[in-house]
Amino acid sequence: MMFLRLNQERMDQLTPENISTYVKQSQEALATESPTITSNTSFIKQTSGPNNYASLAPYYHPDPTSENGFPYIRMDGVINRNNMSSRTSDGMYLSRLHSLLTPLCILYYYTKSEDYATRAISIIDKFFINEQTKMNPSLTYSGMVIGNSMEDLRIRGATIDAHRLSIVTDLIQLLKTSTSWTIEIENAMVLWFDSLSDWFKTHPRGILQNTYNHNIKTSYMKQLCSYLCFCGKTQEAKNYLEDNIRSMLSAQIDVDGRQVLEMERTRTRHYSDFNLKLLVELATISKSLGVDIWNYKDENGRGSIQQAMRFMCYYYENPREWNTSMEEKNSSATRDWLQCGIEIYKEDQNLADVNNLIRIPNFIWVPDYICLPSQ
Repeated sequence: MMFLRLNQERMDQLTPENISTYVKQSQEALATESPTITSNTSFIKQTSGPNNYASLAPYYHPDPTSENGFPYIRMDGVINRNNMSSRTSDGMYLSRLHSLLTPLCILYYYTKSEDYATRAISIIDKFFINEQTKMNPSLTYSGMVIGNSMEDLRIRGATIDAHRLSIVTDLIQLLKTSTSWTIEIENAMVLWFDSLSDWFKTHPRGILQNTYNHNIKTSYMKQLCSYLCFCGKTQEAKNYLEDNIRSMLSAQIDVDGRQVLEMERTRTRHYSDFNLKLLVELATISKSLGVDIWNYKDENGRGSIQQAMRFMCYYYENPREWNTSMEEKNSSATRDWLQCGIEIYKEDQNLADVNNLIRIPNFIWVPDYICLPSQ
């Protein structure tokens, strides 16, 4: 059983408050109808078809200088909420899948209660396997842009939409001791993720996103390696990382730890936090495959994940130098990379000081998943 991000030791250290939070979430998961993208009947599904994942790019808005608002224009960092709702984007169903599976799978790990496993497996079956309701293993229609009319959709195939799917490959590992988990389900899920990894590698829109160096590429690498490992293709994942990950780090992080491509965005703090969270996940996966990048920096001093964390920490201690909202200062992305950084860089006092600085009284931190590496 291969866990890329779920760390058994860390899971065993979850507090009673953490567990009680999962229990509360599980009650909803046990009673809620299983999510499926075929529930979406909005206009974008006329282009994609019911079983293909479809979404609108979040930063595109009606053109205020155009009489009818078409074609939509990009406003970086400004989310068009109409593009993100369950009435349009399938992303809401994917987010729902993740939020329901997480407490069910983790509680099954702790309690071995088949009620949790059975419910989780039924959700998985409806989303990935059932012929009527399944999502096809493709992201061709992800991140579409409205053109000259609501029916005129420019197809982009944005892979970052699906970054939570890589978490599902880990959560599934927690279910494999259940009597409800059959070889037929196992084979169906391996086939599904194998097909999705093929889309990443061979479809023109997947290949395009492998050419970037910012958070899109980080998410692409994390997802592809997760899917390959889930399907038993660990050597292929390792080879891909060996060929790509160090050059990407050098392009992303300068000598001072600044994530240069994220700093070009309008919401510099948000994107730096988000990409660093993705880098932590990717470094954890890499370590499990024998590609250790935690202490990497190139001959010019670029590409250091630890230095990127120190850069972020400086602005927590000197907030006036980087104006941002309290929500972004205490985001879940920050907590994920900071907790992992403390575990990896045990002697780094900068990380420990900031961890104490940003603690919110009575705040129960329950991560998306347990993103800490085995020692």
